Amino acid sequence: MATRIFTVHFVFFNIFIEDAFLACL
Repeated sequence: MATRIFTVHFVFFNIFIEDAFLACL
C-alpha cells in the first residue's frame, strides 16, 4: 500500500516538474 502511494506521488511529482519545465521554456 505504501509503495503504491509512493509511486502515485512520484508520478504526479514527475508530471508537475515536467509541466513546470516546459512552462519555463
